[in-house]
Amino acid sequence: MGMLISNTGLGKDLFVAVDKWIGHFRGGLAHATIGASSIFAAISGSANASTATLTKICIPEMNKYNYKTTFSTSAVAAGGTLGALIPPSVLLILYGVLTREPIVTLLIAGIIPGILMAILFMVLINIQVRLNPSIAPTRKGSAPWKEKFISL
Repeated sequence: MGMLISNTGLGKDLFVAVDKWIGHFRGGLAHATIGASSIFAAISGSANASTATLTKICIPEMNKYNYKTTFSTSAVAAGGTLGALIPPSVLLILYGVLTREPIVTLLIAGIIPGILMAILFMVLINIQVRLNPSIAPTRKGSAPWKEKFISL
């Protein structure tokens, strides 16, 4: 799934769509990485596939805008962990099979913590960028509303 999304350009389209909505904020590409990770986790269900795909897409883009390498790689690594919680999580399915717990219940139980984790990551990115503005420069201007809706 990760290779399919990466090689067809769907992963880049996903990242660009999220970037158009929140990329103009300070640290916006890191926020877009977390947002894209959340959406990709909901598509693939695999933390490894999410991390591998978004590494190929997001890190070169953040390097292009002079983000610190340690900051960009940590955003991708943190976003990759969302695949363990957000349904359809492969780990939750395996856990359900091994413990004989209802898988549907486990998947539903992962929704709120997964969303809260993504929000917390974005809050922490915002705090880091405010404390050390040099790790993520600000881009000028926001995408027009028409572009934002077309990207969806």
